[in-house]
Amino acid sequence: MLRSLVLLCGLLMTSPDMALAQTGTAEAAGAAPTPVTVDREALTLRAPDAYRIPLVLRAKRHVAVSAPANGVLADLFVEAGQSLKAQFELGRLDAQELELQLEHAQALLQVAQAEANAGGTPAAQERIKAAEIAVKLAELRVGHCSLRMPFDGVVTRILAQPGNFVPGGQPILEVVDPSELTVLLPIERDKAKAGDDITLQVENRTMPGKVTAIVPPPAEFEPLRDLFLSLAGALVTVPNPGGQLMVGQSVVSEMIPRHPIAEVPNAAVHNTESGQRRIQVL
Repeated sequence: MLRSLVLLCGLLMTSPDMALAQTGTAEAAGAAPTPVTVDREALTLRAPDAYRIPLVLRAKRHVAVSAPANGVLADLFVEAGQSLKAQFELGRLDAQELELQLEHAQALLQVAQAEANAGGTPAAQERIKAAEIAVKLAELRVGHCSLRMPFDGVVTRILAQPGNFVPGGQPILEVVDPSELTVLLPIERDKAKAGDDITLQVENRTMPGKVTAIVPPPAEFEPLRDLFLSLAGALVTVPNPGGQLMVGQSVVSEMIPRHPIAEVPNAAVHNTESGQRRIQVL
């Protein structure tokens, strides 16, 4: 590349007086002065606002617990932030109508069995079988009124309250498994591959992670194409068995500038003895 995009962290300034002093020294030594040509180019700073892309930790497993059918939320037994085991009952929909349908199906089954015992026709056995199926179906519908935890995890949001009518499929609670977190980071395509270990800066601490996949960059990463030729997304998994990290914590990426930036020629960028970059400005 002919140019580099760099953070303006420091400038090496050379004044005209210094240049004249150096020319005078050369003349005093008897050497012929060497003509110098200075190519001037305006330096334009760009604010980093366009590149501020929020990166946060998310749970690898998260589920919205929904109502299986239209109904009224009768009870909730949990609060946001609670850690629960799998199959813990989170809440219950009003099941009065479904319980009556179950009792009706059970009564029809008893009638069919009584007819068969009294020497009914061969079709009596088929009526018993149909009644048994109706009972199982009614039991299943009553069971769906009990909302249960799908895995060991944490309740993060409560979206309905007892007494609310909830249509089938509408989320009532959101739960996550915080034991394994994930984040999608911007990355240069040739700098990482699936399976690589990576170190993340999560707020004020560093944590180990593993690249599980290299994927096309999402739309919010598109502004970074101004800064990098080959842009991709790295899906990184972060183990969290001790719960030291939380869903929603910020992740810092070196590819997202936090200070004003400018485009300068590569020839103006020098390396210091300590390995840092220095810009020379005349």
